[in-house]
Formats: sequence, structure tokens, C-alpha cells
Amino acid sequence: MSLTPRSVALLIIPLHFLSAMPALIVGPFSIWGRTSRRTHKWLGYTWVIAMTVLAITGLFIPSNGLAVIGHFAPIHLFSVFALWGISRDVWLARARRFADHQLAMRSTWFGAMGIAGLLNFLLGRTVNQMVFGGPSDFGWVLIGLGVVALFFIGKSPAYPFARPS
Repeated sequence: MSLTPRSVALLIIPLHFLSAMPALIVGPFSIWGRTSRRTHKWLGYTWVIAMTVLAITGLFIPSNGLAVIGHFAPIHLFSVFALWGISRDVWLARARRFADHQLAMRSTWFGAMGIAGLLNFLLGRTVNQMVFGGPSDFGWVLIGLGVVALFFIGKSPAYPFARPS
């Protein structure tokens, strides 16, 4: 049995998708929600594990026609940035630098789930084909709406990158 890039993708993509769901859903509750310390830590550990699996599996998914080096495309840099961000975020919490930790976690979620998540709707990406039943230009509409939503999140009083007071 040979593990071609296509067969690896068939194994990795479901794991990547399954880790994206808790990362997308749990992240905002842990990062922006008002929870007890115990709940925040439980949600945070869940999010960190989901994001780590998401970033690692993302490195093994071949890019459809956008590859620059081997199967790697520019979108794979988000996996590297996410792994670096997660490790720094956890280090900041352990160093008890909670204001920096909060800012870093929000930045990591915003970049990984917001920007990288929207880029998955580009034409030719697997997510575009899964959501729309085949290659669809409607992904551009979804990306546009997502950018507008991220802009308004950034302009809200609870701006994700603002230093907490």
C-alpha cells in the first residue's frame, strides 16, 4: 500500500475538519466569554488541543493547484503561525502575564479561524467544494461577507487586538 498525497489527504481532511469545529466554537467562549477560572481553563485546554491538531493536520493537506514548494502553498504558513502563536499563548499564561495572554489568544483565534478559515473558501479548495457541492464562485461572496464581519468585530468596543484595561 502506498500513501500518495491524495490518500493522505483522505485520512487527514476529516481529522482536520473535526478539530476545526471545536476550535471555531469553543474559542470565542474561552477568549471573549465571561466564565469562571475553572471553566476558562477547561475551554482553553480544549481550544489549544483542537487548534494544535488543526494546525498539524493542515500541514499535511496538499494544496490544489496553489502549491509553491512540494504540496505547500502560502495558506500552510497559517499552520506554522498558529503553532507558534499557541505555544506563545500558553507560555504567557504560565508566566502569569494574563493581559498579554488574552491579547495573544485573541490574535491567534482571529488569524487562524478568521483569516485562514475564510481562505479555505477560495475556488479549488476542498472546503469550497464540500460546502457548495463543487467548485463555486460563491466562495468569493462568503469571503467578502467574512471580511466585513471581521472588520466590524475589529471595530467593536471589544476589539480582539485591544489591550485589556
